[in-house]
This record gives sequence, structure tokens and C-alpha cells, in this order.
Amino acid sequence: MAECGMTLPPGDIDDAANPMDLVLMRHRRNGPDVWLDVDEPVPLFHLLWVTGKLRMGLRQVAERLRWLGLEVPDVDESIAAALRRVPWMSAP
Repeated sequence: MAECGMTLPPGDIDDAANPMDLVLMRHRRNGPDVWLDVDEPVPLFHLLWVTGKLRMGLRQVAERLRWLGLEVPDVDESIAAALRRVPWMSAP
């Protein structure tokens, strides 16, 4: 993974990683590979995008990214916060 230009947290992650981890850690952008920042929390949008891309469960994606050393906020809290930002129409 380090050979791909990723900054990895300390530890032996590079030896235990698999090709799926490259997709998990690649930030969704066009152009050259852009990797998630290990110093920033993983955004909910990225979790959702990777869930669809790899056909994995949301919590499974979050757990794997945590194992890789990334900061992943609580999934339920992230979803609840996103739903609070959705404008809701009042019933007539």
C-alpha cells in the first residue's frame, strides 16, 4: 500500500493488507489516485460509496477502515447527523 503512495499509520498493516484495501482507501475522485487522509475522519459519503462499489456492508467497511488505522466516526451517529440536515416538508 505504501508503494501506491499512501501514508500509512505505524504498524504492520502493509504486510496484512489486500487489494480490496486499495479500493477502500482510494478517495472518490477522477484523475490520479488520491488516498484518504489518515489524519482526517472518513466522511459518511465515502463509506456509502465504497459500500456500493465493493458490495460490502456499511459497518464492515467502517470496521476494515478502522483496522487500517483510519478514524471512522460511529456509523449510526453519522447517519443520524446526515438525516438531521435533510430538509423535511411539513404535512399539509
